[in-house]
Amino acid sequence: MLIHDANDLERALDQGEFSSVGSYPLYFIASNGDRLHPKCVREVAGEDPCPAISEEWTVQVHGVNYEDPDLVCAHCGERIESAHAEPEES
Repeated sequence: MLIHDANDLERALDQGEFSSVGSYPLYFIASNGDRLHPKCVREVAGEDPCPAISEEWTVQVHGVNYEDPDLVCAHCGERIESAHAEPEES
């Protein structure tokens, strides 16, 4: 989903960390290419989300992490869960 304005960002953030269909893990892509957790976008944007949460982190895309097991949030440094590439427990 492309983020065009504050309304798009607010709708995307309202979905939470997982998609409504299939419960797939969601993330955002900023204009500089950084990947961000939904919780971090909400934290940085505050209570009144704006698509330009900072000069380098203008949120542009909201999507699902289907298969990247190494996707990491640029804000908090935590791994962003994937839908189909989770490490197997031993």
